[in-house]
Amino acid sequence: MGMPEFIAPAQALGQKLDGLAGRDSAGGVGYWLLTGELLFKKPTPMMLLIAHINEPPVSVEERAPGEVPRELKLCIMDCLAKSPAHRPQSARALLERLAAAEQALPEAERWTEARAQAWWQQYRPATRPSLPVNLTPSPPGELRIADATDTGDRAARG
Repeated sequence: MGMPEFIAPAQALGQKLDGLAGRDSAGGVGYWLLTGELLFKKPTPMMLLIAHINEPPVSVEERAPGEVPRELKLCIMDCLAKSPAHRPQSARALLERLAAAEQALPEAERWTEARAQAWWQQYRPATRPSLPVNLTPSPPGELRIADATDTGDRAARG
């Protein structure tokens, strides 16, 4: 289940999953958003799974095209730790780390919707990683977490 580009090491090993695997996957998505690159580029899905199990990712700092706040880089890399014990231990802990990263910035440098949109326009990846290269993301303002309509509404309608 899921996309091999963002799979957690435990999932690649077929182990029982918990929230720590989800934080690894969230770290992979955050890494892609900040760098425009996948954690690992491998020619086959099996090699990709092996990389997620064994290889440390290149740091966000080395790959990010623009300046990324130090605390945010550290948070993303901690989410990607091979050992679950080194990842944020709960979703709340991850949220607190992200909030602390924002608070560490001077007021003028904190993210606003306008700054986020400007950053995304400058650095957004050219394609979604799991789609064929001839497909590109939706135009600005149309980006959604999921391409499907709200399944909760559909389920409620019967």
